[in-house]
Amino acid sequence: MFAEIVVVGRIGLIKDVKKVDEDEVINFTLATEERYTNRKGERVTETTWWNVATWNASAKALQKHKEVGDVLLVRGSPKVKVKRDENGEVTNTYLNIHAGNIRYLPSFGPGGKAERDARRAKALSDTAQSQLDVAELANISPEKLAAIAKILS
Repeated sequence: MFAEIVVVGRIGLIKDVKKVDEDEVINFTLATEERYTNRKGERVTETTWWNVATWNASAKALQKHKEVGDVLLVRGSPKVKVKRDENGEVTNTYLNIHAGNIRYLPSFGPGGKAERDARRAKALSDTAQSQLDVAELANISPEKLAAIAKILS
């Protein structure tokens, strides 16, 4: 028996690239969005962040071609990570994806690649605003970005 998960989303944060024995590993986040209308008739967008790890050939390809906002299809096995405090009590539980297959997908939405490139150029042009621009690229609020940064640190 096995479990498999498939997620299509945008690259968020590239956490680290490292060597483990002879293998190269890259850890990154992937953002998915769910849009719906709530009972009050308001449009709501919920962003879910996925922690993803991939190895060797996929890691090397991702290193060469990765850019924040790129759309990927990630297929892999779900792995649960549990954090415990000094007393052994569970403080957080995370669902991670160990990616066996990554595919680059064309950007979708208004403007596609040209719009994404323009947003990326703006983010690169102003270092002081880079966190806000990354939030804009991922279509998340600065408050959510700050919360994510706190979790990841």
